[in-house]
Amino acid sequence: MANGHGGSRNNSGRKKKQVDPEYDGPDIQDFANLTPFDLWLAILRDRKAPISWRLMVSDKLAPLMHARIAPKQLDAGQGELPLTVDESGKPVPQAPSPFDGLPPGALPPRSRIN
Repeated sequence: MANGHGGSRNNSGRKKKQVDPEYDGPDIQDFANLTPFDLWLAILRDRKAPISWRLMVSDKLAPLMHARIAPKQLDAGQGELPLTVDESGKPVPQAPSPFDGLPPGALPPRSRIN
């Protein structure tokens, strides 16, 4: 153009989308004894792996690598008070309840709220 207007300019227009190269897996030397656990562990430790893969693998490996803490259990059953034990290891009887001597049906029935 004679007047300097129009035409193409450098760095104008829509920028081209930059595509990351596909991840082709971790570098594994020995495939003969490879287990799924070892493959997942290799992906987890590979810094070239996409973060989405590493997060998925860490979610799958967590139960296999870290055991759950077992709930605390008492020797007594659920809802019972633990027995007290004397020096010789024999259980000590607990204090009697004030309602132990009452005949059946002496206590008033519980009221229900509807």
